[in-house]
Amino acid sequence: YDELKNGPEAQLAAIRTAYDKKDWEQVVKLAKTLHGKYPGYDEDVEAQQLAANAQKTIDDEKAKAEAEAKKTKEEKVHNIIRITRLDCSRPNSAGGVGIYLEFINMHPEKTIKYLEVTVVPKNAVGDTQYCDIRDYARYTCEATGPYAPGDGLRPDDNWWWGNAWYNSTIKYIELTGVWVEYMDGSYTSLKSDELEFAIW
Repeated sequence: YDELKNGPEAQLAAIRTAYDKKDWEQVVKLAKTLHGKYPGYDEDVEAQQLAANAQKTIDDEKAKAEAEAKKTKEEKVHNIIRITRLDCSRPNSAGGVGIYLEFINMHPEKTIKYLEVTVVPKNAVGDTQYCDIRDYARYTCEATGPYAPGDGLRPDDNWWWGNAWYNSTIKYIELTGVWVEYMDGSYTSLKSDELEFAIW
C-alpha cells in the first residue's frame, strides 16, 4: 500500500500536477526526490525531462527579469547624466595626476546646481592606489552649475582637476560615485550597480 501511495507512479502524478499548474520550483524539487528513490525507473526518466523543462523555464524567466531590471537602471541613469569623458593624465615630473571630466545633464527638466563625481585611481594591474603625499585614494570632482538640461562640461571647456593625486604608478581611474543636486533643492545619487550606465 505504501508503495502505491508513495511509489514512483504516485510521485510522477504529483510532478505532472505541479507541471500543469506551472509550479516549476515544485516540479524540480519533487523530481529530485523521485530520482533519489527510484533512479532509472521509467517514471524517473519522465520526471527528469519535466524537471529539465521546468528548470529551463525558471532560468529563462530569471534572465528576462534581470534584463528588464538592467534596462530599467540604464533608462534611469540615461535620464540623469551622460559622462562623455572620465580619465586621468599621465603623471607629471612630480608624480601629479589630474582628472579629465566631461558630462551632459540628461534630465529632461531639471537644472543641475552641483555635481560630484567620485573616482579611485588604479595601477596597471587594477589595484587601488593612494596619494603619496595626502594618503587618500578616493577623489571627488565637484562641478558647480547651473547646468540646464543638455548643458554640462564640454571638450572645449578644457576643464580638469590638476594634481588630484601624487603617485607615478596611476594608470587609470574607476568611477565609484555620482551625486547630483538640482536647483529646485532635490538631489539624486547613483547606486553602485547603476554606475556602469553613466559613461556612454
